[in-house]
Amino acid sequence: MLVATTHIEEGPPVSEVSVVIVEQADRMNGLRLHRIRGQVARSHYQGECLFIIGEVPDEQGRSWVEHVASTEDGFALSE
Repeated sequence: MLVATTHIEEGPPVSEVSVVIVEQADRMNGLRLHRIRGQVARSHYQGECLFIIGEVPDEQGRSWVEHVASTEDGFALSE
Protein backbone atom coordinates (compact mmCIF):
# COMPACT_ATOMS: atom_id res chain seq x y z
CA MET A 1 0.00 0.00 0.00
CA LEU A 2 1.20 3.46 -0.88
CA VAL A 3 -0.30 6.44 0.90
CA ALA A 4 0.47 9.73 -0.81
CA THR A 5 -0.70 13.28 -1.16
CA THR A 6 -2.56 14.20 -4.32
CA HIS A 7 0.72 15.43 -5.80
CA ILE A 8 1.20 11.83 -6.95
CA GLU A 9 -0.29 12.81 -10.32
CA GLU A 10 2.78 14.99 -10.98
CA GLY A 11 5.25 12.19 -10.30
CA PRO A 12 6.37 9.25 -12.39
CA PRO A 13 3.73 6.64 -13.27
CA VAL A 14 3.13 3.99 -10.64
CA SER A 15 2.69 0.81 -12.68
CA GLU A 16 0.77 -1.28 -10.17
CA VAL A 17 -1.95 1.07 -8.93
CA SER A 18 -5.18 -0.78 -8.28
CA VAL A 19 -7.20 1.70 -6.19
CA VAL A 20 -6.96 5.45 -5.67
CA ILE A 21 -9.16 7.12 -3.07
CA VAL A 22 -9.34 10.92 -3.06
CA GLU A 23 -10.89 12.40 0.06
CA GLN A 24 -12.49 15.85 -0.16
CA ALA A 25 -12.38 15.66 -3.94
CA ASP A 26 -14.80 18.60 -4.10
CA ARG A 27 -11.96 20.85 -2.93
CA MET A 28 -9.83 20.04 -6.01
CA ASN A 29 -9.60 21.22 -9.57
CA GLY A 30 -11.32 18.92 -12.08
CA LEU A 31 -8.24 18.63 -14.28
CA ARG A 32 -6.21 17.53 -11.28
CA LEU A 33 -8.79 14.84 -10.51
CA HIS A 34 -8.52 13.71 -14.13
CA ARG A 35 -4.72 13.41 -13.84
CA ILE A 36 -5.06 11.43 -10.62
CA ARG A 37 -7.50 9.11 -12.36
CA GLY A 38 -4.88 8.76 -15.12
CA GLN A 39 -2.56 7.05 -12.63
CA VAL A 40 -5.08 4.22 -12.43
CA ALA A 41 -5.64 4.18 -16.20
CA ARG A 42 -1.89 3.70 -16.88
CA SER A 43 -1.66 0.87 -14.39
CA HIS A 44 -1.25 -2.80 -15.31
CA TYR A 45 -4.45 -3.46 -13.36
CA GLN A 46 -8.00 -2.49 -14.18
CA GLY A 47 -8.31 -0.37 -11.07
CA GLU A 48 -10.78 1.95 -9.45
CA CYS A 49 -10.63 5.65 -8.68
CA LEU A 50 -12.97 6.74 -5.89
CA PHE A 51 -13.75 10.41 -5.29
CA ILE A 52 -15.15 11.16 -1.84
CA ILE A 53 -16.70 14.56 -1.25
CA GLY A 54 -16.77 16.34 2.10
CA GLU A 55 -19.72 16.36 4.50
CA VAL A 56 -20.58 19.93 3.49
CA PRO A 57 -19.40 19.93 -0.13
CA ASP A 58 -18.50 23.02 -2.08
CA GLU A 59 -21.18 23.16 -4.82
CA GLN A 60 -18.78 24.15 -7.59
CA GLY A 61 -16.41 21.40 -6.47
CA ARG A 62 -19.24 18.89 -6.37
CA SER A 63 -20.09 19.87 -9.94
CA TRP A 64 -16.44 19.28 -10.97
CA VAL A 65 -16.40 15.83 -9.36
CA GLU A 66 -19.62 14.86 -11.12
CA HIS A 67 -18.29 16.14 -14.45
CA VAL A 68 -14.98 14.29 -14.09
CA ALA A 69 -16.80 11.10 -13.08
CA SER A 70 -19.09 11.30 -16.11
CA THR A 71 -16.41 11.72 -18.79
CA GLU A 72 -12.99 10.27 -19.52
CA ASP A 73 -12.10 12.78 -22.25
CA GLY A 74 -9.49 15.18 -20.91
CA PHE A 75 -10.08 17.62 -23.79
CA ALA A 76 -13.78 17.87 -22.92
CA LEU A 77 -12.85 18.55 -19.29
CA SER A 78 -10.47 21.34 -20.25
CA GLU A 79 -13.22 23.12 -22.20
